[in-house]
Amino acid sequence: KFVLIASTSALRPSPRSASYAASKAGAVMAFRSLDLQYASKGVRFPVVMLGPIHTDMWEGKMTSLVPLPETAAKKIAAFAVSRRSRLFYPFVTTTALRLSAFLPDRVFAALSSSFLK
Repeated sequence: KFVLIASTSALRPSPRSASYAASKAGAVMAFRSLDLQYASKGVRFPVVMLGPIHTDMWEGKMTSLVPLPETAAKKIAAFAVSRRSRLFYPFVTTTALRLSAFLPDRVFAALSSSFLK
């Protein structure tokens, strides 16, 4: 089993991090393809899609929706030994981001900028 730690940045374009989002999207698609190719041989390629985590990289406001890295690490460790193929964590923020796919990119960019410092 190979576990990819990715980011929900792979799901939405951002004017602030084009290369980061593109690299995450490419890695996610590669793992999904590898999972399809090698699942019959028992080799798995599960993907973790992280939303905001309270690390030095997070530039947004700190709220109860932004968990500590230690909490995220525990979720990832439990996921790594599970049979699941995808983990979206934290649930509320990653679900909201996934639902935002129905918004035009410009609207999403304007709304998300209100969460940044």
